Amino acid sequence: MDLSFCTFNLWNTERWSERQPAFTDFLRRHRPDVLVIQEVHRSHLEAIARTRSAYHCISDPFPGFMQEGNIVYNSDRLTMLEHGALDVGLSGYRRLFWALLREQDGTDWLIATAHFTYQALPPERESGQSPRLDQARRTAAALTELLARHGESALIFGADLNDFLNPVRLLREAGFEDVYSALGRSPLFTWPVPGMDHGAPEVDDWIFFRGARPLTIDRVEFYRNGVAPSDHFALLSVFRRD
Repeated sequence: MDLSFCTFNLWNTERWSERQPAFTDFLRRHRPDVLVIQEVHRSHLEAIARTRSAYHCISDPFPGFMQEGNIVYNSDRLTMLEHGALDVGLSGYRRLFWALLREQDGTDWLIATAHFTYQALPPERESGQSPRLDQARRTAAALTELLARHGESALIFGADLNDFLNPVRLLREAGFEDVYSALGRSPLFTWPVPGMDHGAPEVDDWIFFRGARPLTIDRVEFYRNGVAPSDHFALLSVFRRD
């Protein structure tokens, strides 16, 4: 069966009480099999669990799973075998979060997510040096090592790269294809969502893969009563194992 995959930056708790109905409605309508999320807060995970009892997330003592990133999966279809959080040079509790999920027929999916450093932070403004290049190199090395450990798995990596150029190039050069390129599509801006935040449009959010075939990619322009779930658009793809 095909696997639907969504990556979504949830904007922490900004305007959360206003956005929560839109977010839960998004989940009810689109029902991705796997959802990777950035800028996570406990209230997001509680809302996900209330929306659909089959949705399970990673529970772990490391605070980053409740404060930065998590992986949500449909437990009616998938079982989690392993998970972890790898240091790839990100700040605070940010990590490369990953999980190995198995379907009932024994098919394994290696799922990962990360949130690279924002461009406008003072160290980058003052030095002119982007930390995202090193973060991309370390992420590519970590993903390659995970695949070597789980050789029969297909990999899907959804991330907020806060960039559209060199991190994308470095991940491609390491053997990870992005869905836009695979489908001959032009990348679409994912921040800001009109009506939720302001700024020059940025292509921040990406989906990469190896060992599977993407069938679709959509930037989900979802609103409920004029309110969007986040300041980022979600990206939603469907994958098939070859």
